[in-house]
Order: sequence, then C-alpha cells, then structure tokens
Amino acid sequence: MFTSRAGVAFAPKGNGRVAYCVGDATADAARQAGYTAISAGGSAQDLCAVILARGALEKLVHIRGEVSIGDVSTVLTSGGLVCAEIVAYRKDVVPVDGSVLGILQSVEHLIFPVFSAETVSILIDWQFDFSGAHVVTISDSVGEAAVGMSPASITVSDHPNLQSMVAQTAGLIA
Repeated sequence: MFTSRAGVAFAPKGNGRVAYCVGDATADAARQAGYTAISAGGSAQDLCAVILARGALEKLVHIRGEVSIGDVSTVLTSGGLVCAEIVAYRKDVVPVDGSVLGILQSVEHLIFPVFSAETVSILIDWQFDFSGAHVVTISDSVGEAAVGMSPASITVSDHPNLQSMVAQTAGLIA
C-alpha cells in the first residue's frame, strides 16, 4: 500500500504485484514501477475503505514516510486484515532563509497550496505571520491541520487530486 509517490520510490519493483494507492497520482507512479495499481481516489480513509471492502486476503504492507496521517495499518488490522508498515523515508526540513520570509511577508495576496499535514507542520515552524495568507489544502484532514497556521482563509479542494488543487488555487487568483 502506498499513501504517497515517495513511498513508491522507496519500494521494490512491483513485478505485477497489486498496490493499493491513496490516489491517482500515486497509482500512476506505482504502475510505472511495475505494480498493478488500484487507486482509492482520495484520502487515507478512502484507501482503508477500498481495501476493507475488497476483503484483501493477502498480507499487506504500508510503505510510508516517517510522518503519516490516517493510521492506515491500525485501521486495517482492526478490520481483521494482516497489515504491517515500513517507514521508508523521512523528509529533511531545510530552514527557510529570513530574507525569503521578508519577501513573502510583503506580498499582499499570498496563496499556499498545501498537500500534506506534514507540510503544514513545516510551514508553522517558519514562525511566519500567515494571517494575510490564503491556504488551499488537498483534504479535510490537511485543512484541519492548517488551522494552526491561522491564515486569512482555508479552502479545501473539491477532490483530493492535483487537478482540483490547481482549480481551487486558480479560483483564488482570478
């Protein structure tokens, strides 16, 4: 199982094995890596629902990053499936330069498209005043995390995919 394209990058080649994927972009990456990908088309909760509905009989492994929301392995194990997890990667945070923050603070209509709760936590660590910024998030759970940024507004994407994120962001620009 993959909840990100990064997880696919750190996994062994698929060799035709089934890969349950959180969304279409992750499923595309899994196909390119040789998996037979099944996209849940949404969030970690959607992924769990798809797998539980299929009644997967095989042993499952969630290959994920150090920070992960949705507690996929626990949800599936609680649903009676055999599921393990492998933490395969960690995002290394690079401190933001103070001059960059100064430039960003001077922008009047700043929009932050945010694709993960982990990114929200990184942005919060910037010690930046987001009160004039507008945040577009890929899901409700990321939107809930973005509340901690205290932005002027939070817009949740209609669908948890890149196309919807672009449309929501473009709507704020227009």
